[in-house]
Amino acid sequence: MTSTSSNIMRDIAWNVARSGDTAEPKPRRNALASLAAATHRVIASIKERISLGKTPANEALLTSVEPRNRFMEAVKRIELCHAYAPTITPEAPYGYFRGRPIIGELTRINGGIYVGALPHESIVVDAKYGSTEKIVKSLMARCEQIDPGSTSYEYEVFSKVVAITRETLRYSEEGVHAIERVHNIQPDDKVTLDVYIKRRVGVSRHQVLLAAFLLEKVREEGMIKGRPSIEGIISPETLYERLLFSSADGEVFRFDPTKGLGKTAIH
Repeated sequence: MTSTSSNIMRDIAWNVARSGDTAEPKPRRNALASLAAATHRVIASIKERISLGKTPANEALLTSVEPRNRFMEAVKRIELCHAYAPTITPEAPYGYFRGRPIIGELTRINGGIYVGALPHESIVVDAKYGSTEKIVKSLMARCEQIDPGSTSYEYEVFSKVVAITRETLRYSEEGVHAIERVHNIQPDDKVTLDVYIKRRVGVSRHQVLLAAFLLEKVREEGMIKGRPSIEGIISPETLYERLLFSSADGEVFRFDPTKGLGKTAIH
């Protein structure tokens, strides 16, 4: 039994602050180089997702014309796994995986576990590990600068959540792969979001989970009445996770980590 498999029934929050493990992001040379890098990143990621989906079920998901529910597809993929418990409760409409409620569209984020429709690590989000504490404090300080009487108050809070999420987790497929190699992470192994926060890298699923967690926190503090949800649609065109935020006024905003900064990322 590998060291990773021996730990799958408990949460893993490794100390990953190792020198030389991850190169610092290089400064942008120009807009063309930035665009080329972004295009390469997206193409490489899609190829990787397709290479992971070699089972008939996964290939059907990747080639299906009709959009499917991301969370139902995840449950279908793991339903025969011994670590899945199909017990349905109000806090876990999709059941439990490795002892934690599976995160869905409108479930609580803190304390839950995110399972992929396509195989990757299962991500535990839990404030008790401590890596999110400073992020939450920084976010609260930024939100205090917003005029609470502003008609766009909740949108401004949402924008600050997206900004601090991008600052905390630089989008990097390469960085995520490096973590997988160092710790021998296999599909569905339980890994805390803190691992990626400490290395300051992630991809769509990590950014969306962090942003949803932060919005959940400011909502608990009574700063906003709107609520976040992870977009449930998955199709060949929307393989990546995206975050929706429904404001108290009924407006819906989306955070798409694969888009560049600006209105294309938040709309």
